[in-house]
Amino acid sequence: MRAFQWSGRAVGLGVIATVLILSIAPAAAQNLLANGTFDQNIEGWSTSWSSVTLIYHADVGNTLSGGSGPGCLEVWHANPDGGSRGATNVNIVSVSPGETYTVSGAALVPDSEDNIADRADFVVFWFDAGNQYVNGSWLHLWPAVRGKWLTASRDVVAPAGAVNAMMGPVVTNPHLDSETRPGVAFFDDLVFMVKGATTATQDLFIPASASAHGKNGTFWTTTGWFANNTSLPVTLKAAFLKQGQDNTAAMASLTEIGTIPASGFLEIKDLAAKVGGAGLSGAIYIRATATADWVPSRLVDATTYTFTPNPSGPGGYGQGVPAVGVGSKSTVFIPGLYQGNGYRTNIGILNTSAVQFDVKVWAFDSNGTMKGQVTWTLRPYEQKQVGVTSLSGFSVSGGYVVFSLVGNSGSFQAYATVVDQETGDAVYTAGF
Repeated sequence: MRAFQWSGRAVGLGVIATVLILSIAPAAAQNLLANGTFDQNIEGWSTSWSSVTLIYHADVGNTLSGGSGPGCLEVWHANPDGGSRGATNVNIVSVSPGETYTVSGAALVPDSEDNIADRADFVVFWFDAGNQYVNGSWLHLWPAVRGKWLTASRDVVAPAGAVNAMMGPVVTNPHLDSETRPGVAFFDDLVFMVKGATTATQDLFIPASASAHGKNGTFWTTTGWFANNTSLPVTLKAAFLKQGQDNTAAMASLTEIGTIPASGFLEIKDLAAKVGGAGLSGAIYIRATATADWVPSRLVDATTYTFTPNPSGPGGYGQGVPAVGVGSKSTVFIPGLYQGNGYRTNIGILNTSAVQFDVKVWAFDSNGTMKGQVTWTLRPYEQKQVGVTSLSGFSVSGGYVVFSLVGNSGSFQAYATVVDQETGDAVYTAGF
């Protein structure tokens, strides 16, 4: 599907246009919605409607005062039967029932005879702990003033039972018989914030880390690399999540590990030992914090290097393990299992939630034949890593593993590590 081409009266995007405001709320500390400004891409946004196409525009964006400028999301709704269709952000926001949130966004309905859209809206979907729909809150941009960027903002209260929320832009088409034209709108600067908050936070997990001896003479140590995405100092606190246990207590007692200067960089060597102690293997939780009137949802970018130092000189060998969010997929697929012929594979999983749940694990060979399966019960924030041979003596040259959540509660990150038996060099693969 090509991007929408405007026809009819030209739209002056370089001129500040009329603003339609439903309500104005004070600026809060942090936009909890990932990639709501579309400055570089539309990563993190998807649609479940076959009639909807999502397109990125690098040269078009909100030109109103305070707008982020070029970069926006085009929503193309090609349903001639009318109705409202749109997109949602796949990065679910955690919310608290009864908490007040400020939501806002900007939209433009192109002025063209080829565009039948008569409204552009924003909606917040609320979900309970079982990922069941609770309610929806709407921000209507009505009437649609064609060819002008408009903004809408209001305060909404998370309903009883709601623990997660998703926000999305919506295009509404009228019902027109024998209609083939689409409804099209551009969206920018979507915001979902806690009203009155003064502190911005970001939660990250490093699914695998170590400060411990491994097989064949390896000694694994983890170095953390952190880049500050803001013009403010960002403080880092962490907890070590030990293998095979409930780590709720560790999550409640964080250790400060450093402060990243504004727009700066921080390296922390032997991170696992600094947070949890020597001789341990497991995961690490990172909380980044900044205080300001406005910061983005992503305060820092982080990755780690878990490696064995060269005992006879400089350098070493190991693997990069990126820091990730809580995870939103119920099923994760990881290719590239090798066991035997010079390689060994470890598979691991981290419970990134405060609830206990079961996960099913299947291992397949290169022919798609299932070689082993198991069900694991994971306690809150528990990390588990095993050799793939624990799944019925699995031995294969090429294969894959599948992790699947049982039930609707909880979240996880899964991974596999393939290690060269001779050198100890390793490759880390996150799930898809």
